[in-house]
Amino acid sequence: MEDFQLAGRINRIRQFYFDAAPQVARYLPPASPDIPAPSYRPSWYQFLTIAGALAVVNSVLIGGVLGLAVQAGTGTLAASATAGVITGTGALAVHLIRQREIWLTARQPASSPTGAAGR
Repeated sequence: MEDFQLAGRINRIRQFYFDAAPQVARYLPPASPDIPAPSYRPSWYQFLTIAGALAVVNSVLIGGVLGLAVQAGTGTLAASATAGVITGTGALAVHLIRQREIWLTARQPASSPTGAAGR
């Protein structure tokens, strides 16, 4: 989402240059309207972002640590594997739900010119 927000800011700066000094038109590409956030994206798109990749890695680490803790406590592989997989899957679900909430919040129109930075 930061890419879309920053692209919009760059476009506003470019438009300022065109308004303040029209002679720069031959040196800069023309300003375009703000780039809106895409309204549609497939559900698997979350895994193609840096945030999605980090969610997967963090979830695997959380599940692995809990699995090791259960292994140390019980000594059984089945219990530790089950606990690790369930915890890792739950952690991934929480990460992806949070990422979706941030995506939906960022798609809302900004109430001030500073956008998210003004909060």
